[in-house]
Amino acid sequence: MKKTVFSCLGIILGVLSAVLLPACGLSHEAAAALGILMWAVVWWIAKVLPDYITALIMAVLLICVSKLQPQTVFSAFSSTSWWLLLTAFALSAGVSSSGLLNRVSLHLLKLFPGNFKWQTIGMLAVGCVTAPFIPSLSAKATMMAPLAMAVSRSMGYEPGEKEDKGLFLSMIVGIRNPAPLFISGSVLGYALLGFMPQDIQEKFTMGRWFLAVLPWFLLMSVLNYICIVKMYGPKNEKVHSKVGLDEKLREMGPMSGKEKAMLGILLATMLMWVTESVHHVPAYICAVLALAAMHIFNIMDRNSFRSSVSWDYLVFMGVVLGLSSCFGILGINDWIVALCGSAVKRLAMSPFLLLLGIGLLTVVCRFVIVSELTYINIFMVFLVPIALEAGINPWVAAITVYFYVTPWFFLYQNPVFTAGYYAVDGVMIKEREGAKYCFIYLAICTLSLLAVLPIWKLGGILYL
Repeated sequence: MKKTVFSCLGIILGVLSAVLLPACGLSHEAAAALGILMWAVVWWIAKVLPDYITALIMAVLLICVSKLQPQTVFSAFSSTSWWLLLTAFALSAGVSSSGLLNRVSLHLLKLFPGNFKWQTIGMLAVGCVTAPFIPSLSAKATMMAPLAMAVSRSMGYEPGEKEDKGLFLSMIVGIRNPAPLFISGSVLGYALLGFMPQDIQEKFTMGRWFLAVLPWFLLMSVLNYICIVKMYGPKNEKVHSKVGLDEKLREMGPMSGKEKAMLGILLATMLMWVTESVHHVPAYICAVLALAAMHIFNIMDRNSFRSSVSWDYLVFMGVVLGLSSCFGILGINDWIVALCGSAVKRLAMSPFLLLLGIGLLTVVCRFVIVSELTYINIFMVFLVPIALEAGINPWVAAITVYFYVTPWFFLYQNPVFTAGYYAVDGVMIKEREGAKYCFIYLAICTLSLLAVLPIWKLGGILYL
C-alpha cells in the first residue's frame, strides 16, 4: 500500500511540475526535467524501486521527454569521479578480503595501554589510519564493532555498561570523523568532488583536501574524546589485560602473501595520490593501476570483482552525477540561481549563517531522505550553482553537507551505526543511547565548523 501511494504521488507531482513550471519562466523541456527529477526523488525516498532502476528510468525519460542527448545524460560514466568510485569499491574489497584491516586494527589497539582512556584513543586511531584505504564505512563498522566488544570484554566491562557504550561510540566516531579528511575516506568524497566545476576539482587534490579539513578533524577528535571519557569513562581507572587481542592475532597467524601484497599496493597508491602535484599522474589513473595490481597478485579475481563492487551504486551515481550537465544545458541552474540567488547572497554576507543553514537543512532532510548518497546527489545539483552565484567556494558548501549528513537519531538513518550495532547484536549500546550522543556529536560538529571558518577565510578557501 505504501509503495502504491508513493508511486502515484511521485507521478502526480512530476506531471504537475511539468505542466505548471513553464509559467515560472522555464522552457517546456526544462520543466519536464524538473518534473522527472521530482518524481524520481519521491520514488527514491519511498524505495518504490531500487535506486539504480529509478535512476535508469529517469535517464530514459530525460532523453525521450526533455530531448537531451544520451551523451549528455550519461556523461558522468566517462568522468574521473566515476572511475575513482569504481576503484574505491575494489580497493575496499581487497583490504577486507585479504584480512589486512583486521590485522592492522588489532596491532594498533595493542599499542595502547589497557585502560578506557587509552583504548578510546586506540579506537579513534584505528579509524584514522584505515580511513584513506577503505571507503566503505559500513564495512569498517562491521569488522571493527566486534573488535571494540572484544576489547571491552577483555577489560571486564559488562554488556550495556557505560564503558561498553563509550567504546562503541569511540569506534563509530573513529570511523566517521576521518572520512571527510580524505577524498578516498568514503564514496561520499568522490561523489561530492564529481559535482565540483572542473577548475575546483583541479585545485582540490588529495593533499589540499586533507589540509583544508585537518583543523576540523582535529577539533572533532579532541572534543569527542573529552566528551566520551567524561560521560562514559570509569571513575576509578585501572589497567586491564589485552589477552583477547593477543588471542585474535594468534588465530590469524603470520602475515599472508596477499596481505603483504595488498599493503604494498595501498602504500604505493597513497604515495602516488599525495605526490600528484609532483608527477601529475591523475588520481584515477593511480587507482586503476592499483586495481590491475590486485588482479596480478591474485588478491581479486573475476568472480570477486563481480561480487564485491557495488555496481548498483555505480549505475545510480553515473546517472545522477550527469544531472548537473543536463540542468546546465536546459537552463535550470540559471533559473534556480535567479530564483534563490538574492536570498543566498544576503546569507553569504555571513558565511556562518549560510553554512549553519546548510547543516540544519541537511540534518532535517535526512529524517526523510534515508540514503546519504541520495541526499547528496539531489542537494548538490542545486547547491553548487547557488554557491557560485553567491561567491562562496562550492567545495566549502559541499564539505559542510558532508560534515552533517551522518545523524544517527534512528537506526534507519545511518548505515555505519546500524552495521556496527547489528555486528554486535545490539548488546553494547541501545538505539536511544546512541541518539543522545548524536545531539552532542552534532553540537561538536557545529563548534568545529565555526572555529574552522576563519582558517578557511585566511587560507583563501572560503570565497572564490
